[in-house]
Amino acid sequence: MITFGELTTGAWGAAWGATEASVVVGSLGPGAAADVPAPGLAGVAPGPAGLGTPATIEGTAHDGDWTLAGERADLTLSAAGEPAAAANGFDQLCRVRGWIVVGDARHPVDSLGRRGVCPALDLHELGSIRDLSGWFEPGEGLALRSLRSRGARGHDRDVVTAALLAPAGVSATAVAEPRMSTTYAADGRPTRVSLELWLEEEEDGEQYARRFAGEAIGPGAELSCEQAGVHARPLRWHSRGRQGAGVYLLVAPRRLR
Repeated sequence: MITFGELTTGAWGAAWGATEASVVVGSLGPGAAADVPAPGLAGVAPGPAGLGTPATIEGTAHDGDWTLAGERADLTLSAAGEPAAAANGFDQLCRVRGWIVVGDARHPVDSLGRRGVCPALDLHELGSIRDLSGWFEPGEGLALRSLRSRGARGHDRDVVTAALLAPAGVSATAVAEPRMSTTYAADGRPTRVSLELWLEEEEDGEQYARRFAGEAIGPGAELSCEQAGVHARPLRWHSRGRQGAGVYLLVAPRRLR
């Protein structure tokens, strides 16, 4: 999976899938406000019926470049930090460069993002996935994944993992106890999110939390893949007086027939 975005230009995007992926890209414009009211998918570049367009992802290694190529995007993703273990795979900060097409306009991209590989996820056993990512220039970020079993009700049994992503040369920090709270609109789409990421105890016996607050800064878009439907929405994150960009992925695995 791939997510990227930048607050200054408003360019953002997300791709879900392995080699053959579905991608959606958007440009909100500079200074996008939270919860932008817009009909349909204004500001994004979907395919037919509001679905993501096909794209090809090449690359899976944490120490090499990846490429994302399709009708609406031509991007190169280079490692910008150390990988953090996730579901027998990893999440990693990356630098995303290239271009995206929104409407008839081509937009340059040069932003941080997150790339990840999660081969151990069995979508047929899951009822939903909430995947959150964010990044703060020049080289910090977060990745959180919440898995809910098929048929489960409520969030008390969700399996939540998270990591603080760090720049090259600094190890990513595993989170001992991640806590997440999401506010949803009437249509079930996320509008706001807050995180408390409790770290391992320090030598003095104290445990500290990193806190993040995020809000949607534009309309989301739907990606349709063979095994799941994915709603992607761009976020603005706040933490320790800083602002960063990010993406919220709400994944609904399809039932086997």
